[in-house]
Amino acid sequence: MDKDLSEDEKTKLKEILKKKDPNITDEQLVEKLKELSQDPDRAHNLLNTSQPSDNDDTLTVSDQALEETIENENWKEDVREAIKKANDKLKYNFAEDEEDTEHLTFKEGENTISFSSPNDAYVEGEQIAFDELVVAAKKMGKTSIKFGEFEKHPEYKAMLYLACLKHGMKMSNAPDLSDFKDNPQAQEALKGIIKHQYTDAAKKLDKAKKAFYTAVTENPTKEENTNLKAAFDTLKEEKKKSPQDPDRISELETQIKEHPLGKDLAEAVENKTSIIKQGIEYDVLNKKGYENYISPTTDNSSQTTDKAESSMSFSRNISQMIIQNAIKSK
Repeated sequence: MDKDLSEDEKTKLKEILKKKDPNITDEQLVEKLKELSQDPDRAHNLLNTSQPSDNDDTLTVSDQALEETIENENWKEDVREAIKKANDKLKYNFAEDEEDTEHLTFKEGENTISFSSPNDAYVEGEQIAFDELVVAAKKMGKTSIKFGEFEKHPEYKAMLYLACLKHGMKMSNAPDLSDFKDNPQAQEALKGIIKHQYTDAAKKLDKAKKAFYTAVTENPTKEENTNLKAAFDTLKEEKKKSPQDPDRISELETQIKEHPLGKDLAEAVENKTSIIKQGIEYDVLNKKGYENYISPTTDNSSQTTDKAESSMSFSRNISQMIIQNAIKSK
């Protein structure tokens, strides 16, 4: 089985074994390497889980602990302080598990957070464990969470994803939401993710609408707004015609999208439309009530493209603003 391990891997294994036991003899080292060579799966697992991350801005999270914790323990006080601050903020009671002498571990009931280094942690339990971990990571000065291996509990990725959204933490190596669609254990977190994304998208769209509306109604004479105002006013007149000229309307909407405020509005509409469609597909949102974003004839089997759907959504939102403008002008 020796052929399954490269010389570089053997060298790394020696370093790991010496770190685990600084007093290991050469004879014992040879014997350990022989055992690992006969069990390459175990050897590769040791290689994959015994090397702490070296990015101080990122906390790598998985559902299993690293084999090793780094020898320098100065970092542990920072983690303890961060957990205390997270407890205070979230009103949780994670306490250090002094029985775990290999890692820095905190527990509340069946929920566990364990650090193998200041940059590596594993988590187990319910949503509160993931919220606690992400808030603690922010208190430690981390700017992002990296998704590690979640072979035992793939649903944990959804819970970690939700915690990052809730607490404003950047993510790397994050999963696609479609990974959770058919996982019954991930459904609660998936619903939370989509609802949180929807709320965020709605806020961004409201902000984009306000900026656009202010430009064309309150500050139309500003040089940067004159073309936008002209296109908007012309579009209003075109919308009044019967029958309407769809090509002319499309041309004017394109002109609006070329303005920075129109572009921001179009992107915000596209983002919210995408989230709504996903929420309906995953049975998190009900189609009724989203007519300004999803065509009444659109269903999950429709061939309507996301781009076309977003374009229709933009048109309907612009129409809404035209109506609003007409009412305020009376």
